[in-house]
Amino acid sequence: GEETLEAQLRAEGMTARDLRDQFRKNFERDFLRQQVMARLGGEVEISYKDVEDFRTRFQDELPPLVSVSHILIEIKPSEARDSVALKRTEALIDRMENGEDFGELAKQFSDDPGTAPLGGDLGFFSRGQFLPEFEDAAFSLKPGEVSEPIKTAHGYHVIRVDAVSGRKIRARHILISVRSSEADETVAYQRALDLYSRIRDGADLAELARDHSTHEESAQLGGHLGIFPSDSLPPAFVDAIRTMKLGDVSIPVKTEFGWHLVRLDDDREKIEEVVRKLKLSERFRTVITELRNRVYVDVRSTPP
Repeated sequence: GEETLEAQLRAEGMTARDLRDQFRKNFERDFLRQQVMARLGGEVEISYKDVEDFRTRFQDELPPLVSVSHILIEIKPSEARDSVALKRTEALIDRMENGEDFGELAKQFSDDPGTAPLGGDLGFFSRGQFLPEFEDAAFSLKPGEVSEPIKTAHGYHVIRVDAVSGRKIRARHILISVRSSEADETVAYQRALDLYSRIRDGADLAELARDHSTHEESAQLGGHLGIFPSDSLPPAFVDAIRTMKLGDVSIPVKTEFGWHLVRLDDDREKIEEVVRKLKLSERFRTVITELRNRVYVDVRSTPP
């Protein structure tokens, strides 16, 4: 909300104008970088030897850039855990119907740490800021109405609309998370381990990712996540790939999203893209250094 944003800005000694200026400068800098990189891209050519030299050089060490694919097995709460959360949500609705205050119940029971201290208050918002299923329910309510339990990826919500202003509404919510158990984690781990065994026996990670990965975006790409600096990946990934070679697949590693099988891609197409990015970055640094030196010489040569 605007009030929260203004309070945060004041705490950091900034104004809304300072923030806009900062966004503008960052945008201009990133836009110029993209323009220069796009122009330089046409100058970079990758040969068969470039790819083989890369494979040889990084046979026993981690490259500065890596192409990474993965399979994610999400830790999903069991139906029993889901049922417990739903019953807790329904019990809160019953308490509201019996006269208890929505805001006080939110403070006591909501699992949303950002809004619970505010009695669940989300402030005014328009469509496009929350999950579609949450917004569909919220925008269907009239002021004072309380929703039935609404299921999202975060758990079960109870929503109350306090006011309507044009295309915006002011609403409160209570979130009851659906928490997984140790047994749920074990089930997900075993699924990941089974897939790892299949890959060790010759199965294709890309095909398994399309069929089994719960990360939909990368699953459609055969598990491909992208190309990253090797030290910028999630800590669990960094720990896993530290001792891996190109083409290796990790044992299951855990992040906040679930259990992953991580692969350092070694197919020619992805290696070419890694080498291209490395060459392009090197060319970019050279051009920037030349420009800085030229500007420095021009300034020094300007008569006082």
